Amino acid sequence: MAAPVLNTNYQDNNNLRSWPMDATEALIRRRRYYHNRFIETRVQNQGTLWQYISNHIFNNHNFNVTATQCRTKWNALVAGYENLKRLLSDNPEGYRHHFMIGNSIMSCLTNFGITWVIIQLINFFI
Repeated sequence: MAAPVLNTNYQDNNNLRSWPMDATEALIRRRRYYHNRFIETRVQNQGTLWQYISNHIFNNHNFNVTATQCRTKWNALVAGYENLKRLLSDNPEGYRHHFMIGNSIMSCLTNFGITWVIIQLINFFI
């Protein structure tokens, strides 16, 4: 039996652009809040931290997502940020990069512009 869909706008892990901007920002802020705990916790045991983030998003933004969806969205944002950083810096390391920006980043760019995305993610990594 398939798991119930918690949010009808978010029916699979590939549909990342359906996240509202306030929930995306909350994800970034909560991930930063728990950053030290993520560093100290083995990857196999990080599910509880992602669940805390998921609960926070639901309680404060009324957007119901699972811990796995939060982790998937976070990984997509980080990958998009790193790709964008390489594109903007003329790729000094010579890594392969994609010219198509992922759906989650494109959604942010469309709604708030490139500056918002870069500031949010740079603030996380500082």
